Amino acid sequence: MIKDLKLWEEFEIEWTKSSKLNFDDSFRLFEEMQQIAISTGYFQQKDLLSGLAEKVEFVKRMQKR
Repeated sequence: MIKDLKLWEEFEIEWTKSSKLNFDDSFRLFEEMQQIAISTGYFQQKDLLSGLAEKVEFVKRMQKR
């Protein structure tokens, strides 16, 4: 348990400044966190194109008004 919150916050700030990730490492980390979220059921994988045709038709109808 953290007893000195101010000391911890200073440590976090300094650590964040000193440990920069490059693009590849950042992207790899993001993909790994995404896979963990999907595997635990927090994010549901869904078809991003499902319902697209209905949305396109709706937009077309709205533009005709």
